[in-house]
Amino acid sequence: MQAVPDPEDRKFAALSAAADVPVVSSDSDLLDVRGVIGAVVLTPGEAAKKAGL
Repeated sequence: MQAVPDPEDRKFAALSAAADVPVVSSDSDLLDVRGVIGAVVLTPGEAAKKAGL
């Protein structure tokens, strides 16, 4: 999770990867490392669309 530039965000990425659930966030530090970390990161709009809302 060292690829996540904000140390405060690393716990969310790690929990997401461990639980195999996506992180839903508008935080650019997480969005900028999509595909690099072992967690799926979705914007709120992407999550709503995926949920069919």
